[in-house]
Amino acid sequence: MKKVLILIIVSILVFVGCNNDSGLNDLVDNTDKETNISADSVVEIKEKMFLAQVNDIYLNADEYIGKTIQYEGYLFIYDSEDLTQPKYFVIRNGPGCCGNDGTIGFEVTWEGQFPEANEWLEVRGVLESYEENGNNYLRIVLESLEVLEVRGKETIYQ
Repeated sequence: MKKVLILIIVSILVFVGCNNDSGLNDLVDNTDKETNISADSVVEIKEKMFLAQVNDIYLNADEYIGKTIQYEGYLFIYDSEDLTQPKYFVIRNGPGCCGNDGTIGFEVTWEGQFPEANEWLEVRGVLESYEENGNNYLRIVLESLEVLEVRGKETIYQ
């Protein structure tokens, strides 16, 4: 009798779970929270999953181009004789080929003056792709740039 009662309860739960659309909606809502895409379509890259989110953006760039992205990192300035002007990146350190010698983040452009290299920034802007010398790249056209007093984790692992 006890086994029959358990079988009936499990069957009811399975059928209720299969016919409940609100459960699916809850799952979709949770997915949005995990990717940190807010209702106003701002993709906020959090410290805890920084590497995973940035990789997702590079791997699925077509889904993110035109969206506003917000994140924190330090300013890295790359200059070379081959460039007509320096390139600016807001990045963090992460896994590379020989330990934590990799960098993760995006090239950024800004109409205003950039702060000193290595300043910790919170940036927000729209992701775009551009072509240079036959190669395609991603960069963020900044709408805002703020120098923060408190630094986040410079080296991330996930």
